[in-house]
Amino acid sequence: PDEAAARALAMGEEGAIVTVSGRRLPTAIGSICVHGDGAHAVASARLLRQRITAAGIAVRAFAGP
Repeated sequence: PDEAAARALAMGEEGAIVTVSGRRLPTAIGSICVHGDGAHAVASARLLRQRITAAGIAVRAFAGP
């Protein structure tokens, strides 16, 4: 969860996809998908939300009514 949260936050802050090797691919980041089928999914999502909000990035619904 810690590594996943750090990488996702870096992508949002840098406006780039961060590859496993550390290469930055400039990209507009409009959303982050957290897969819910892994053993650490809930912990990862909670930690990511904490880190994103602490960094001042707004968390909002992707789509609404």
